Amino acid sequence: MANRFISRIEDGEISTEGELKSAFRALAIATHPDLGDADSRGESFIKARAEYEAAVRYLAPKPGTASAGGGGTRGRFDRDLFYADLEGLLKAGFPKLARHDQERRKYARLRLNVRSSLSAWDRREAGGRVAAFDAFERSLLAMKASPDPSRVEPILALVEEMIEYAECGVVPLRASIEIEFAALRATRTEAAVIGFLGTLVGDMDGGPALG
Repeated sequence: MANRFISRIEDGEISTEGELKSAFRALAIATHPDLGDADSRGESFIKARAEYEAAVRYLAPKPGTASAGGGGTRGRFDRDLFYADLEGLLKAGFPKLARHDQERRKYARLRLNVRSSLSAWDRREAGGRVAAFDAFERSLLAMKASPDPSRVEPILALVEEMIEYAECGVVPLRASIEIEFAALRATRTEAAVIGFLGTLVGDMDGGPALG
């Protein structure tokens, strides 16, 4: 039987140690022998604990990597890593629902990296960026399934420009990003999309989010 916690990590439901602990706590309450029939619960709790410990190792930094999920140095937000992770996710076909196991694991790891970075960013500066990213992803998936999926293309193109600007800091590109972002806002693009893009635009020069 698959590890329930690792499956949720690969599906993108869990991306931080805190989320993993919360998931284990909920399962522990349901299986701990001190909270019910000891005979029927004991084995289930032992199994849940073993799965949790394996998931902790799965989520932990690997030798030579920066952090759990690759999101930042020892849990700290690393801007360069974040934009590198975001670029990798876009190249992997974001947003999508991966179908095959190998593809799902690779895509989930990239998505985990991005969410881990955003979680570290939220710990440094409160802002709800993980939730904003999740809402952004859901909105884009809905657009892809709509009668006009082409609406997704200019949004992803803008994100690519933001990544490029983060890497090179070319001033004319910054101006282009602001113009394109303003154009998206004028078309009444979904609030979830504008919200996450605004966070990225605001971060370009370390200024306030433009939303």
